[in-house]
Amino acid sequence: MTGTDIALAASALIALFFISSMLAPSRWRLAGALWSASFQIFTIPVAGIYPPATLLAGLALWPEMVEAREILRWLPVKLYLALFAMHALSIAWSANPMDGVRHLVYMLPFLLILSASYRLARRGGVGEVKLVSVFACTAVVEGALVILFRVLPGLKLAFLHSSVAGLFITPNGLQELFDGGYSILDPVKSGGFFANANAAAGFLSSSAFGIWGIASAARSRNLSWAARFLWCSVFFTGSKGGAALNVAMLILAWFAPLIIGGSRFIQRSRIIACAAMLSAIAVGSTINSEFARDSQTTLNSRQQVWAHALQQFHLHPLMGQGFGGWAQSYRYYAASFGNTMIIPPHNTLVYAWSLSGIVAVLLILAFMFSVIGFGMKAQRSPSAEVRAMATGMTLSFLVVFIQGMGENHGVVGDMHMQPPLAVLLGLTYAHYRRARSALPEAT
Repeated sequence: MTGTDIALAASALIALFFISSMLAPSRWRLAGALWSASFQIFTIPVAGIYPPATLLAGLALWPEMVEAREILRWLPVKLYLALFAMHALSIAWSANPMDGVRHLVYMLPFLLILSASYRLARRGGVGEVKLVSVFACTAVVEGALVILFRVLPGLKLAFLHSSVAGLFITPNGLQELFDGGYSILDPVKSGGFFANANAAAGFLSSSAFGIWGIASAARSRNLSWAARFLWCSVFFTGSKGGAALNVAMLILAWFAPLIIGGSRFIQRSRIIACAAMLSAIAVGSTINSEFARDSQTTLNSRQQVWAHALQQFHLHPLMGQGFGGWAQSYRYYAASFGNTMIIPPHNTLVYAWSLSGIVAVLLILAFMFSVIGFGMKAQRSPSAEVRAMATGMTLSFLVVFIQGMGENHGVVGDMHMQPPLAVLLGLTYAHYRRARSALPEAT
């Protein structure tokens, strides 16, 4: 094909995308983005990159952003847009501007899915439980596959070497996997449709708590059992940090409503008891155990990466390195150890600083606090439904925020995590506003 043919074909595909985005019902597009999150589905390469169906379905929700303009006034959305603008600005001093464009494209679905789910709930919320229920089924498939691959590691290897794997794991990621970029080939690691056990654990744990919140709000026994299954499946991934975080979040889920309400004496007593339990778990897991030794090995590798980040911070404290800057600097750093592998920052804040400087870090912190702050506010709602949804949503985001301090995904996770997080936040905010408007003083 000539350059003209490629340009015409690209133009036709773009036109088809925008037309279908305007004609297809909003619920179909939202369902496509959420229900494909567990599977992704990679098909046609674009400039050497394989965009998943989840990304395309999320981007197809752009009309909902226009129709739900009121959500643009909400603080978490304002901060997310400011972070988007900061990343766009940093392209100006980036070594690889195309990496910046790709990063921005992958940030958009979260905002668009959030707007669509908020608009759905504000217009009556018909089908919300079904929307989440089908997603829960897809997540259960991922959890079951994690368990199966852990029990039968030979089946895992057969899957990863098959042609089918390229539909669920980006072919570029599969190549990195076989080049030694991930440890998922280890018999004690299992990721299902993920090439990384830690990412799989984060997705399953975050989904478990989010589905549990919806199950409690809707009084759905089936969703409640799905959430339990997903929570248990985390321990089969082989992710040490994922397992510890999963347990800590369960304890927090039990204490959260108790800590928020009640007298000061009761609150303090419960906080002390919760802290004692967490301390006991931490001490028990660190006393001469294989878990502790493996965790220390992982931490040592992270510290080597962060040492490089500190060196670079002294050189570029305000503006960061820009897109592509980390790969350039780390290549020389790794060479000093006789290594050729480029290891990413493994920290949400370090990653944001490297891309766009200190302002991006401050915006991410503000976004995190705004989401958690809203969750705590919503947990004080007089509506039991809102309180349940807010608890599940807050725990779901906390899993991603905390895990991000040692992983490479962004502030709202990778493309697997973005859709369920966005739907949870959008639905919770819509129900919170509806409950507030129903109060006598608000009318």
